[in-house]
Amino acid sequence: MGIREVAEHAGVSTATVSFYLNKPDKVRPETAERVRVAIEALGYVRNDAARQLKAGKSRMLALIGFDVTDPFFAAVARGIRAAATEHGLYVVLADSDSQVDLETEYLHLFEEQRVRGLLLAPVADPSPYLVEGKARVPIVLLDYSADEGTLPAVAIDGRAGGRVAAEHLLQCGRRRLAFVGGPSEIHQVAERLEGFRGAAAGVADATLELIETTERNARQGREIGRRIADRPEPERPDGIFAVNDLVAVGLLQALVVERGLPVPDAISVVGYNDALADEYSPLELTTLHPPQAELGATAVELLLEAEASPAPPPRTVVFMPELIVRESSVPRS
Repeated sequence: MGIREVAEHAGVSTATVSFYLNKPDKVRPETAERVRVAIEALGYVRNDAARQLKAGKSRMLALIGFDVTDPFFAAVARGIRAAATEHGLYVVLADSDSQVDLETEYLHLFEEQRVRGLLLAPVADPSPYLVEGKARVPIVLLDYSADEGTLPAVAIDGRAGGRVAAEHLLQCGRRRLAFVGGPSEIHQVAERLEGFRGAAAGVADATLELIETTERNARQGREIGRRIADRPEPERPDGIFAVNDLVAVGLLQALVVERGLPVPDAISVVGYNDALADEYSPLELTTLHPPQAELGATAVELLLEAEASPAPPPRTVVFMPELIVRESSVPRS
């Protein structure tokens, strides 16, 4: 069924139906009502894909993340959706579940669907297919610092976040430091660990332990927290940096609620993302706050830049995370 049948049912021309669908303000109210009634009676749904092919431009952006359950990613996605709406665009979301092969499948699928552009939070380094410019749609990398001149990118400086977390724990008098999170193959995890390790290395009497997790959720945090609590006191870390707030909250649930350890007097805990700090945590969580909404809006801006003709050189925009000091890190004594 097409607009011809709608036009016949409404007793108007096909041009009028087309105007109603694309520029309704150009159609007289009484005529618009006749067309609306005809569309409803016939159950007409316009073929938006065909319309976009004809126009040469889609209104759909594709967003691919490696862990859409992370509250950080959800906040970034909301920023993307808000910015896209301002430009009359829509966003469809896919989760690669930290699998490179699945990420690649989604990339090719969305290319075939001729989306307006792709916003990609990559699992690992982008493939040569992307870096060499073989993709058929504009692509912007999310929370990833691309090499200059390759792809547009927006990122949070994870190394700076890790460094600030370590400096804060050291200022709190902590010397037995631990980084909890993983897998370390994920570049965001690796960057935070690198910054944390570098700051700790500058203090002679500080030690650093890596406690790697397979996932970045509260369940893993609780498991690690129980194992830490069961150690003899001299063998426990006294300053913990969790890779994100989910892991940090799980740690606090195990340390404080299940085992009754004195946090922050005996153990300081710092998270990352500032995305859910007070909702499930037994203590107000000290964390690194990245500007998620601004990151999402900037990603859309770079995507629209990339489709300009002639397109400007690819830009990388890096945001700095801010330390938010709360109850979980500064000893009370």
